[in-house]
Amino acid sequence: MIKGRDLALRTLMLMEKRQAFSNIALSRALAETGIGEGVETALATELLYGVLRWRGAIDYIIDRRSRHPVTKLTLPIKNILRLGIYQLYFLTRVPAYAVVDESVRAARRYAHKGVAGLVNAILRHLPADIEDNDWPDCHEDPIGYISARHSHPVWMVERWITAYGFDGALSICQANNERPPLTLRTNLLKTTSEELGRSLAEKGYQVSSGRLFPEALNLATGAGIWNTPEYIEGLFQPQDEASMCVAHALTPMPGQNVLDLCSAPGGKSTHVAELMANRGRILSVDINAARLRLVHANAARLGIGIIDTLQMDAREVTGKVNERFDAVMADAPCTGTGSLRRKPEIKWRLLPEKLQELPELQTAILNEAARAVRPGGILVYSVCSIEPEEGSDIISSFLAANREYMPLDLSRRLPLCLHDGQLTTAGTLRLLPGVHGTDGFFLAAMRRRADNDS
Repeated sequence: MIKGRDLALRTLMLMEKRQAFSNIALSRALAETGIGEGVETALATELLYGVLRWRGAIDYIIDRRSRHPVTKLTLPIKNILRLGIYQLYFLTRVPAYAVVDESVRAARRYAHKGVAGLVNAILRHLPADIEDNDWPDCHEDPIGYISARHSHPVWMVERWITAYGFDGALSICQANNERPPLTLRTNLLKTTSEELGRSLAEKGYQVSSGRLFPEALNLATGAGIWNTPEYIEGLFQPQDEASMCVAHALTPMPGQNVLDLCSAPGGKSTHVAELMANRGRILSVDINAARLRLVHANAARLGIGIIDTLQMDAREVTGKVNERFDAVMADAPCTGTGSLRRKPEIKWRLLPEKLQELPELQTAILNEAARAVRPGGILVYSVCSIEPEEGSDIISSFLAANREYMPLDLSRRLPLCLHDGQLTTAGTLRLLPGVHGTDGFFLAAMRRRADNDS
């Protein structure tokens, strides 16, 4: 049977060859090997996400201990080294000699004896403590230090130091490198969070309550969760608490007519439907037909019957949908810098140029969403990004150009624990992974003035 280490190596190479996302590449590798849930799959998952989180630090170490920089190494060899270094520093339950021997054997399968010797030399001569590597000085080169030691691209660290200071940037990077819990949103149409928590605990899951919302539960690990009766019967939906803020900011009422733009895979649509007690109507729009089918599937599993779907470009919806809505959500495509702890590969693929490209698209989607709101209705814009170009800058420009919209006071819609200066009557919320224990996130809630408003 294939070992977890080999499965992780195969997945890492597949990701680089095809630019696949980690969850998709791992699922494909699992399907190709026929390996099911178990110890080896858990090990492969740990190794895959560990290497992706710490790739920058690991590559820094390799570059200082190899005659050949990482960029010159072949795809298999550089990933064999990455896996070996990650195991030596972060999975210390595996004896060091075993890690080195496995790495050398793997190198021999992909390269000649000399390359295997290089792998052996690098791994055997690593300092016992990761801190004893030759990191940049945090005082003389703060950007270089955070980038290398805490494994984020230089350009990203530079931006965050400018925006949040050294300590703030360090906190974000440290949080991004932690293993996040699997957060579940209890389907209150079918059960309570207490009942769901007890049921999952009885199956051996380590369950804790969410930090922000009563319907949220956190699992230390989600191994096998998708095969449980609780998931199959629609008792929960995976969703980070940051994303749950959108439905609570919207505060929908039963019987309302709601529009969700860029809706797939349906986390926010189904959350709103649950808060509406499955009474009313939600139109979920997405440009991707395959992902839109996930909205159907999730709604059916959760027992929700008020969601209609429509495949189309969110920038064109009012030209084809001749109605106005009580509430509209627009979760715009973004860089995803708030979700790096769950999708660490984004760190190594994202280019700063994206921050010049995306705001035009985000603004167009927001403007179209605004046209779909009835007078007196609510508009919520959100992105899983912590970059001002995708969040606060867009909202400032929008409100300046659209005087019929006014910021919505969120103080009665979101938990008191968020009232720390990030949450104001300006109607915006910015969550940071190092502060709030959630994914990074931005949302803005606005109300369209009614005809009788002064």
